[in-house]
Amino acid sequence: MSRAAADAFSDSYAQARSRFLQSAKDAGLAVESRPHPLKGRDGEELAMDVARLGPPDAGKLLIVSSALTLLSLSAVSDRAALGRRRANSLDSAR
Repeated sequence: MSRAAADAFSDSYAQARSRFLQSAKDAGLAVESRPHPLKGRDGEELAMDVARLGPPDAGKLLIVSSALTLLSLSAVSDRAALGRRRANSLDSAR
């Protein structure tokens, strides 16, 4: 996996959530968060975060959604970390 591809993934749920919230803020989008009552694997807050573009009273709405279970997220995070380690070792070998 290339460094650019590896950098597209987060190492943890907390990092992925932080990146999403920061990206929404940078784009000037309104965000509504609904925290889950339980904590994540690493003690982090879990939540459903919704970024909205446009007025809250719009007559029509398009919803684009993506979700992962914690087990899936853990596997994705582990693969991303492995990809970054491989990219770093390739850079070191050059």
